[in-house]
Amino acid sequence: MMEQQDDNAELFDRYLLDQMEGEEKAQFLEKLGANDRLSKEFETYQLIFQGINYSAARELKEKLVAREEKLATKANYSFFWKIAAAIGLIAVAAFFVIRLLPGEGYQELYLTYYEPYPNIVNPLDRSATVANDDVYRFYERGQYQQTVDYFQQWDASKFTDTTYFYLGQAYMALGKPGLALDEFKEVQVSSIFFEPSQWYIALVYLQQNKKNQLEQQLRKIIGKSGSYKKRAQELLDNL
Repeated sequence: MMEQQDDNAELFDRYLLDQMEGEEKAQFLEKLGANDRLSKEFETYQLIFQGINYSAARELKEKLVAREEKLATKANYSFFWKIAAAIGLIAVAAFFVIRLLPGEGYQELYLTYYEPYPNIVNPLDRSATVANDDVYRFYERGQYQQTVDYFQQWDASKFTDTTYFYLGQAYMALGKPGLALDEFKEVQVSSIFFEPSQWYIALVYLQQNKKNQLEQQLRKIIGKSGSYKKRAQELLDNL
């Protein structure tokens, strides 16, 4: 069973890193659609990418290095170690661009904490249309205006939490925090993007130098004890 999981992890890695082409990719997608267990395993693999950003990636990289040294003499890694290795690769390769500096006061803090959220939709969202596929590729390449333009061609009544979240990301990277805030607030509590959206709402307030709203938002995040609690507490302590 472990050997099978390792094989699946290698397939997932190749697919997520866009290393599959043509017939190989078609066969993989067909297998996903026909195998419920494999599809759920892939979904779990996908969700582990949630929440990656610069600081988290840096901490993970340190752990990976230590872990790799410890396991250097072993021939086989576990399924979840392969996931961690894939995350490390994605995190290191992620394309991060800061487009606009905030006003005086919180500029240094903003530069320290803000990083655009990585693309975990494409090639992960295989239910997407060609248009969906293209828009997330624009986002991943840092083409934020093209991302916004593409989203704006869609029927807003059909927007999902994923749409709102990444449109907000694009607006934020373009230096339009007000528009970004409107999008982040549309993300529902049930979404995997809800927790990161709350963090980016805090960063919007940081960018806008709105101390009261920022402090309230950070305390809200801390009170939820989620994956952003540590960073929220650290930022609050540095205000």
